[in-house]
Amino acid sequence: MTDAPQTPPAETPTKPVREERSVGRKSISVSLKPRELLTDKPRLARAWDARVVTLLPQAFPGILGESLTGKALKDGVWQLETTDLRTFGEGRHKNVDDTPSGGGAGMVMRADVVGNALATAHRGARHPMIYLSPRGKKFDQGMAQALADATVRLLPGVLGNAESTVEESFSNGLLEHPQYTRPAEWEGMSIPDVLTSGNHKKIDQWRQQQSERITQERRPDLWQAHLKKD
Repeated sequence: MTDAPQTPPAETPTKPVREERSVGRKSISVSLKPRELLTDKPRLARAWDARVVTLLPQAFPGILGESLTGKALKDGVWQLETTDLRTFGEGRHKNVDDTPSGGGAGMVMRADVVGNALATAHRGARHPMIYLSPRGKKFDQGMAQALADATVRLLPGVLGNAESTVEESFSNGLLEHPQYTRPAEWEGMSIPDVLTSGNHKKIDQWRQQQSERITQERRPDLWQAHLKKD
């Protein structure tokens, strides 16, 4: 018994298979918004603008994002922009400092790195550039008010009561008078009668006297400057 010859199966013609690849589809749309408004942190035209050059941009806003300053930041009263100094560093390791010329301990910031960072951060800005240094002029309340409201708390609307900034320490060259609130008595201390008298003229006089007394005792330098001003 022999095996019958087997006929090879007929080949079925096939169509060439086209390999389909999944590709992303890019859509283009027209927007009336300026490109700046499409960013995560758009620059607001009417907001007080603070720009900081720092090696620690992740540390901002930090405490500035809390309390009334944080609320003002969220409301767009002011805005904060940080510039990472490290991105302007030199070489593979993005060095921003080098050893001091002539020897000595520590490191010195490179002038070219800092200069490039400052130029970038200050581009298009109309506000002054402030460098914090022990060699500079002393930053006091008067300077804060003169530099286009150099502190957020001086901006209109940030504090509930605008007079709060007027009575602060240094506003008139003197330390602030003592402040009292509830409870009326606490650990043997009580609110002075004059403050509950309702006589605002006497209250103002008492506060002025206390302000002068505390300044003479604790900051004779401020007191001497106050006398010269008068």
